[in-house]
Amino acid sequence: MSKAITKIQAAAIIVVVVVAAIAGVWWYYTQLPKPEVKPIVIGGLFDFTGPVAYSGWLMYKGALMAEKYINDRGGVLDRPIKIIAEDDMSKVEVAVAAAEKLVTADGAIALVGFYKSFISKAVTEAVTDKYKIVQFTCGWIDDLTAVHNKYVFRAGPFIGAQTEQWSAFIEYLAEKSGRTKVALYSENTDYGIEFQDAMVDLLEAGGKVEIVSDTHHDWAATDFTADLISIKGTGAQIFWTSTVSAAVMTMIKQAHDVGLSAQSIMTSVADGFYYTEEYAKTVGEAGDHLIVTNFHQKGLHYTSVTAEMDELYREMGYGDAVEFYICLQVFQDVITLCKGIEAAGTTDADPLIKALEGLEYEGAWGTLKFSMEPTGPYYHQWTPPMLFVQYQDLVLKVIYPEELAEVPTILP
Repeated sequence: MSKAITKIQAAAIIVVVVVAAIAGVWWYYTQLPKPEVKPIVIGGLFDFTGPVAYSGWLMYKGALMAEKYINDRGGVLDRPIKIIAEDDMSKVEVAVAAAEKLVTADGAIALVGFYKSFISKAVTEAVTDKYKIVQFTCGWIDDLTAVHNKYVFRAGPFIGAQTEQWSAFIEYLAEKSGRTKVALYSENTDYGIEFQDAMVDLLEAGGKVEIVSDTHHDWAATDFTADLISIKGTGAQIFWTSTVSAAVMTMIKQAHDVGLSAQSIMTSVADGFYYTEEYAKTVGEAGDHLIVTNFHQKGLHYTSVTAEMDELYREMGYGDAVEFYICLQVFQDVITLCKGIEAAGTTDADPLIKALEGLEYEGAWGTLKFSMEPTGPYYHQWTPPMLFVQYQDLVLKVIYPEELAEVPTILP
């Protein structure tokens, strides 16, 4: 005679059935194809094959490091980010077409890169304004932010800030060394001309030095010998150049060969070639004692983010530490964009711009917050610290500001 099912047994059976049903439903839904999570695309315009390809590749590395940095932390708005890069070749027509493709075909919600100012300016006019997307530029001319285009941001060096520091340094050199005759010699691009014109204005206003030469060279030039001989003939005691291409190493070597560097303190605006082994190999002792600016001293950790950046640089097989600021700048630009998107809760341009304008966070260079000056270039602008360094035995050492100097300046 079978026993009747008790209430406890009945309840247990119900529980088993319910659990089995839940498990079945869970198993069913886990087997369904998951909806695709589309990445947030950030477009990069970098010179991979043109005259500033070295810096272009460093910028790309910075973007890829930022991509990994963000995605390893869960992405943005529960979506991964994806860097899609194009080669601008430092040619306007190539850059504009590449930017158009990044936005219309690849779905980029913002653009980063732009080592050359004229590339940044052309893309802003032809693409950024047309499609109303945010652009982070690495170009240096003041106009990139001075025109107050709401879509353009810069978290890096620019001419207005650098000319003030460069002119002060030239005057400091003149006072310390007693050498007051200055030669200025730069590329004939908007960047080189604007930078040098501003230097002339500041140095003449200061009245502490005499400008004995104020000339330019074609930006694609590779032989500077005749110009350098002419500059030497002016009796120049301090030489300054703002030239951004691999040819600048040739210029420094030729300055040594014609005897200019034996009579002049040699100085040059920052360029990536100065911070690599390539400079020492290419120029050798002819390039010793050159003074350049630096926005990132290799191995210097401004914040915990810089340390994490260097760790990523090693992990991704790029080297032991970031050498040149431009890699750091693009790394930080991508992270800043992502911080803005997170704060805005969307990739739409207008709320993103508003979020970026109110953003303040600890980045790779320090605490980043964009200035919003009503006039001039300090609009959507954040400016990093600047050091003057000199090759001494082909090793870069900080010489200015004086309070940060590692060694005294060596004079010819």
